[in-house]
Amino acid sequence: MDIEFHNDHNVYILGAGFSYEAGYPLVRNFMDKMKEAASWQKDHSQETKEIEAVLKFRLEAAAAAYRIQFDPENIEDLFSLSAAKGGSDETTNRNVIIAIAETLEYCRNKKVDREVIFFGAPNPLPKGFSLDNLENPANLTIDKFKFYVGLMSGVWGETPYKDNTFITFNYDLLLEEALQEWAIPFRYDGLHGYEIPELPNFDDSARSIQENEEEENVVSILKLHGSVNWALTGLSPNSPIKKYIGIKGVVKVYGDFIKKEMLGSQALLLAPPVWDKGTAKVGHPLVGVWSNAIKKLQTATRIIVIGYSLPLADAHFRYLMAAGLQNNISLREIVFVNPALKEGDSDKEALESRIFSVFRKDLKEKGILKLLPYTIEQFLLSFEDARAVLGREVGVRRGIRVLSKPGF
Repeated sequence: MDIEFHNDHNVYILGAGFSYEAGYPLVRNFMDKMKEAASWQKDHSQETKEIEAVLKFRLEAAAAAYRIQFDPENIEDLFSLSAAKGGSDETTNRNVIIAIAETLEYCRNKKVDREVIFFGAPNPLPKGFSLDNLENPANLTIDKFKFYVGLMSGVWGETPYKDNTFITFNYDLLLEEALQEWAIPFRYDGLHGYEIPELPNFDDSARSIQENEEEENVVSILKLHGSVNWALTGLSPNSPIKKYIGIKGVVKVYGDFIKKEMLGSQALLLAPPVWDKGTAKVGHPLVGVWSNAIKKLQTATRIIVIGYSLPLADAHFRYLMAAGLQNNISLREIVFVNPALKEGDSDKEALESRIFSVFRKDLKEKGILKLLPYTIEQFLLSFEDARAVLGREVGVRRGIRVLSKPGF
C-alpha cells in the first residue's frame, strides 16, 4: 500500500458545539429545543405528531431513572433506551428522525445575532467583509460563521480548497451554508462508497452541489451521521445494486432541509444518537462516508476537533481514529477546542478522561496533542492562536480589534 505524505492538510472534526453559537442545541438541551419546536409548530398550525410521540416516550422513560443512571432529558440516553427496548420499528425510527430534523429546522429559522464587528475600515476592503455603515463607514462587519469557515478554509491565503476536510457529526447545514456564502465548492465524499453509478443522485435543488462531483479542488465534507438534506429512496426492481447485501435504497441529495411533506416513500438519512447506529457496517448507506473519513485522516497534517465531546454514544470514534492514523506519516498536531477543558469546569475531568481513552497521554507531553479551553469565538477570533494552530491566514490586518458584544 502506498503511503501519502501531505504538508498542509487540515482535517476538522466538528461536534454539536460548533453549531451552538448559531442557535442549534447541544445534547444536554436538545429536548428543551424540541419542546420549543413543538410549541412553535402548534402556534403556526403545523402538524406535531412526530415530536409529540417522542415527548410522550420521554415521559414514559422517566421511570427508568428510578433504578439506573439514566437521564430522560439527555437525547442520547432517551433514544438509546428506545433502541434497546426493540423500539427500532419503522414508525418509531421515523418519529425520532423527523423530530430531530424538525427541531433543527426550528433552530435554523430562529433569529440569532451572528454579526461580528471589527474596529477600523481599511482600504482596500478585505475579502468577504462589508462596511457596517455605508454613509459613515468606520468598522468592518461579517457573519460570524462565514468568518469561521472562511478562516478554516484558507480563503485569505493560498491554501487549495482540497487541503481542507470537514468530518462532522452534525446533521445541520451550517457548514454548507457558510461555504456557499464564499462560493467555495464542496463535495459530499463517501456517498459513492460502493462505486456504483446509481449512488447518489441529486435533486434539482442540489444542482450546484452535483456540479462539484468531478472537480478536484473542492472542500471535502464527510457527514458521519447523515444530513437533513439527504434522503434514502427506494430501489427500482431491476436495480443493479440489488445484489449488494443490505443496501435498501439510493441516497438522494437535496439543496436544503427536506420537509416531511416532501418525503413520500423516502426516508431522511439521519443516524439517531443511539449506542448502536450501525453506520460503519457493510450495507449501511453511510458506510462509504466512514471509509472516506478514514482515508482523509490517513493524510491529515493537523486534526482540529471543535465542539465535540466524545459522547458515549460515539464510542466507535476511537476505532475511526485508530484506522485513520495507523498509516499516517503527515500528522503534526491533534488539537481539541472545547470550553469544558477550562480549569474549574465541572465537565473537565470527564472530557479529559474520554480524550485520553482514545489518545495516548504522552502525545500531550510531546506537544502533539493540545487541549485548548476555548469557545469557538475565543479560539477563532484570537487571530495569532488561530493562525498558528490552523496554518491559515486571517483576513484582517493586525491591530484591528473585535468589537465587544453580548455573548463575546
